[in-house]
Formats: sequence, C-alpha cells, structure tokens
Amino acid sequence: MKSALDISTREVPHPVDWKAAALPRLGAAGVKTERAFQLKSKLVEIVKDGNGIQLRPTHNGGATGDKKGFYWIGGAEFVVSASLNESEFVAQIKRAFSLCTE
Repeated sequence: MKSALDISTREVPHPVDWKAAALPRLGAAGVKTERAFQLKSKLVEIVKDGNGIQLRPTHNGGATGDKKGFYWIGGAEFVVSASLNESEFVAQIKRAFSLCTE
C-alpha cells in the first residue's frame, strides 16, 4: 500500500467513458449501480507531503440531495509518519476509516 502511495502522482487523465471505467469498481464492490456503491462507501483522503502522510476521514452525504457527496470531518484528520512499516500504515488507514461517518 505504501509503495503505491510512493509512486502515485496528480497526473491521472480522466476516463473517456466514465461508465466503462466504473464497471470493475462496481463489480469488485458487489453492486450494480453508482448509487448503490455511493450509499455504502467510505472515503479517506490521503495526502503525502514533507510533514508525513495526512489521513482525512470524511462524512458520506449520500448520492442525492443538497448534502450529497463526501465532506471532511473537521478535526478528524491526523498525520502519520512516512517511515511507518506496511502493517503500521495499514493499521492507521483502518483507524481513519473507522472515523468516517454516514
């Protein structure tokens, strides 16, 4: 997991066909629609910078309505050391997901 973070960049092109791009993700989640996926999703934003790795748990506002989408939970974000080993890093990711809300 950390090795994927080490090689990730912001230079990712947008898909040409969003529905086709979503099919593998929806299938892996065991759902057929984007709405079904979104209703049960949790999102942790991960930002790596010179201070370490910031983990930002979010609130899932659902798939419709004025509050749809994901929102940062103020005060829930925390920074972990980039020198953590893989199992320690995974434990912190799990901690961040446990702070996510619906």
